[in-house]
Amino acid sequence: MVKRKILLIGRHGEAPQKPEGGSKDELLPEAFSKIYLGTGMHLRKLVEDYGLLPEMAFLRHTPKVRTRYTGQTILISGFNMQPSEGKTPPKSAEDLAKYDLSMIESIEDKRLLYSHPCNLSGDNRDDFNLALFRQGKPGQEKNINYWLNTPDTDIYEGELTVPGRAIIKDCREVTQDNLRKLVSRKNNKDLGVSVAHAGRVDICLIHLINSGRSGSRQIRDIMDIGGICNMGEFATLSLEDMGLDYKANLEYRGSKFNVMLDRILDKKR
Repeated sequence: MVKRKILLIGRHGEAPQKPEGGSKDELLPEAFSKIYLGTGMHLRKLVEDYGLLPEMAFLRHTPKVRTRYTGQTILISGFNMQPSEGKTPPKSAEDLAKYDLSMIESIEDKRLLYSHPCNLSGDNRDDFNLALFRQGKPGQEKNINYWLNTPDTDIYEGELTVPGRAIIKDCREVTQDNLRKLVSRKNNKDLGVSVAHAGRVDICLIHLINSGRSGSRQIRDIMDIGGICNMGEFATLSLEDMGLDYKANLEYRGSKFNVMLDRILDKKR
């Protein structure tokens, strides 16, 4: 039997919105069911097909509970876990507390947090980035493209902002850490779920896609992959153990992309 490993990468489920823009740190009641029946059931099929086990899984999330709740709901559904009381699927944070997730490693990672201060000067540059994101999709997509195409610039429309290289570096390192946990023989991990916020998750996905491309084929416009990742939307990275190496591909929005792990992990053949 060919050994396969899975990494699910996506954005937290639907959250109530603030009047000034941006998400409140919670999930809408209906978001739990959508996650459970959507990405969670997708994972359940993979769990059954590949023989994945809870103790060989890990969850990476931000300090925001909406990312942790999203990942926990996916894993509860994927492993068909049953609560200590009540019915499944969970419909609230209180319901989540009735499931035993102690066997799954949980990692809180600020690098996936949108407002994580990347700059070293201690100013409020990231507040400007966040303000752009609160304009909705046009502002979010404009911001991502700015990071991709002018990564060394820290002035955006006359305002100081976090340079794209800092955000790209964060996302690259998180992606490396996720993959190292899966491919390392000593970690014994077969499944990872990585949940982030708008912008961060998109850069992680673009980094994976661009590893299998060169020159003009590399993604430089977020619209080339259909715009920003929606709340509750996930991509699936599949790793196939070839003995001394892994073959990898990313499935996202009905398309499949070749991923070069050596480039992601900075390994030379």
